[in-house]
Amino acid sequence: LDDQLPNKSWSRQFLPHQALEVGSIFAGLKMLEDPRAVKILESWAQIFWEHLTQLNERASECRSPERTVHALRELLAAQEYLSQPVLPRLSEHHPGLMEFDFQVFVAQTKEQVVKQLADLSQKVVEKRRQSPSEAPEMWQKLQELCKSTELNELLEKELEQCFLKQPLFKAFIPEQTEIDGLKARITNGSSPEDFGPDLLVLARSLESCGDFASQLA
Repeated sequence: LDDQLPNKSWSRQFLPHQALEVGSIFAGLKMLEDPRAVKILESWAQIFWEHLTQLNERASECRSPERTVHALRELLAAQEYLSQPVLPRLSEHHPGLMEFDFQVFVAQTKEQVVKQLADLSQKVVEKRRQSPSEAPEMWQKLQELCKSTELNELLEKELEQCFLKQPLFKAFIPEQTEIDGLKARITNGSSPEDFGPDLLVLARSLESCGDFASQLA
């Protein structure tokens, strides 16, 4: 087993070639019906469970696009290569694996990533209500995550639309009727004292939307 999975790593770079071999080794250990073999299976079941839970945690933390994408891809590789040859041989040796469903686990992990992005989006909006320059690192992190092509593909969502444009526009941009009314006052020759305060509010709102303000129709 140590030869097949160096450093007890379930990395996807080994899985396509090693999964069947590792599964056969586990199957052989189960047939031995020896206490020492059971201990080996229990040990590897624990390692396998820790690998899965760590991937879930790394993905759902959303620290960076690269880290999140890597964890999701590793998890999908585990689902593809380990669900049949390995999981059935280890499931009875760890409580977390007894009724484990890879498809459900992957779906739940993706949902956690989406929830984390939604939470981060809400925090960004709250900070930018105070000032457009508030929490620049949080703002940058959210943009990087949402603009990741790989992350958009893995989650099957338009992240930029869901967690940047829509929340920002909803929070800061007035209704179109208000904007049209302001335009009318300006073009109809109203005094700056009349439309100035509302124009200033609109300008600050657009500033809070960052680069996305230019995408308003």
